[in-house]
Amino acid sequence: MSKKDSDLDLELWMDKEIILRQNKLKHEFWNILSETANSFSSEEIKTIHKTSRGAKLTKGNNLAGFPYQVLDISRDFNPENGLNIRVLNWFGHGMFIFILLGKNHPKKLDDAFIDTGFKFCLTNSEWDYKRLIQKDSATQNPKDSEVDPSKVVQWMLQLTPTSSSTDTITMLRDKIKKVFNLLGSHLG
Repeated sequence: MSKKDSDLDLELWMDKEIILRQNKLKHEFWNILSETANSFSSEEIKTIHKTSRGAKLTKGNNLAGFPYQVLDISRDFNPENGLNIRVLNWFGHGMFIFILLGKNHPKKLDDAFIDTGFKFCLTNSEWDYKRLIQKDSATQNPKDSEVDPSKVVQWMLQLTPTSSSTDTITMLRDKIKKVFNLLGSHLG
């Protein structure tokens, strides 16, 4: 007898161990993102972007069918001069840093991003994570024809967490500090 799509997976539903493991892992990653966010003061964030709105954590259960957690730093999504640094922890896919820069941001096409391993995002929407990550719609060598000067620019870097929460927090802080250094003291 084959299982139909309409059949409930009652075995999974009653698997307390796997549900508790997933919830524990979500909680551990939430703490990692929270500690990372708390390690950057509002004043420090404003040194890279004066109109920063600080840091914010969000989470959800269905990004293309998978749970996710987000840490946004700066939170200025203005398409002209905005800046946002986003850490996306997407269960089943990985952890990534995205840098969103408004179309007039002076650092939007800085080669320093490429030199530090970032990829230039090639999607029409900066929120199309499914295409960006699952279909690898990014490049380390953007062609002039792939850069639209009238649109925001987004860069991405895949991160590699370790099994140690402490080491993962350190890695995240270091990567974000490198992004701060790449952005310099531009006050958009």
